[in-house]
Formats: sequence, structure tokens, C-alpha cells
Amino acid sequence: MRDCHLKQESVDQLKEIDTGLYMTEWKFENGIDRITSAANPRQLERVPAGAKFEFEMVYTVEDVEQAKEDLKNLAIALAVLEDDALGGHGSRGYGKILFENFKAEYRSIDFYQKKVDAADQGKLEPSGEPIQNISQLLDRFSEITGLLGEG
Repeated sequence: MRDCHLKQESVDQLKEIDTGLYMTEWKFENGIDRITSAANPRQLERVPAGAKFEFEMVYTVEDVEQAKEDLKNLAIALAVLEDDALGGHGSRGYGKILFENFKAEYRSIDFYQKKVDAADQGKLEPSGEPIQNISQLLDRFSEITGLLGEG
């Protein structure tokens, strides 16, 4: 997995919000000790809701059959992550994420050889259309793993 950078549209939106912090915000909370009833105020720095990031994951295929199983597990993990939360305090609604606009590519050694020869770019997308969300990713999973057989 590579770094997830904030999309320019979110950078522009967050620049307009006065949170007192650069690109983040403070969330103030107050915990109550259940035994002493003492207040325990705290503040958390978080990314404001609605921020969008670019996300890229690279998987190197060494064994096609293992790759199919690994890709299946990655698709399931992304779906579970959407149903849960990223980071701490998920029960408070923090870290709710949504994956959108998937693009699957397979690049064989031929891709790189052709690239050196300034030939075809070799990019493949299932059915030529980006995958819009986790549901489509799971629905079109066999189509994606079918790319592994192409060279």
C-alpha cells in the first residue's frame, strides 16, 4: 500500500474551514469516571468528515493461484473495513470510510518490455469501466481475477 494523499478538492474545501489547525480539526470530549464521577476532558485531532483521499495498493503476483486467494481476501477486508472504522473511536462515528472508483490493472513482464520499446501502455480495466464501489468490486471479482490469466 502506498501513501494516501488528500485529494485536491478536499484540500480546497479544508482551506476554507477555520478549525484553528491545518487540514484537521479538534474534537473535544469529556469522559466520566464511573466510580468517582470525575470529569476527564480530552481533545482529539481528526480529519474533518467528508475529506477524500487517493488510495493505491500494489500487489506483486508470484503465484497466480495464491494471488487469486489473496485478492479475494483483500476485497473482503476492504468491505469489512467499510462496515467498521479506520483508527480509533469508531463507536463514536470516527473513521467511517467509503471506497469508490476502483481501477484494477495487471501488468505482466511483457508490459514492461513493451514500455521500454515505447509500445502499448498495457493498462487493463474490467469491461473498460471503473469499479464504482465495494459492492461492484465484490460482484465483479471473478472478472478482476480473470486479468491474471492475461499477459
